[in-house]
Amino acid sequence: MRNLLALCMALLISSYGAEVQAGESYDASLAAAKVAIELSAQKGHAWMTADQLIEAAAKAALDGDEARAIQLADEARVHAELAVVQADKEAATWRDRLVSE
Repeated sequence: MRNLLALCMALLISSYGAEVQAGESYDASLAAAKVAIELSAQKGHAWMTADQLIEAAAKAALDGDEARAIQLADEARVHAELAVVQADKEAATWRDRLVSE
């Protein structure tokens, strides 16, 4: 669990300070985030923070702050990807415990 928490923190910190890459668009970031969120939902581990970040990204885009919108959409994608990692880790832990008992 500590390893998962450390991984989550490292990814969040690295993504939070990331600058917008040249040629990256809000639509592409939003699409990638939505795909990741859908995958995490299919695994039953969607984090509500990802949805909140998508909403904040949409608001930033409407306000004309595309760089912030991209940053928020990317952060939502990272949250969704971490939710998938968590789902896989918990499933593996459950299988390991079930088999060992």
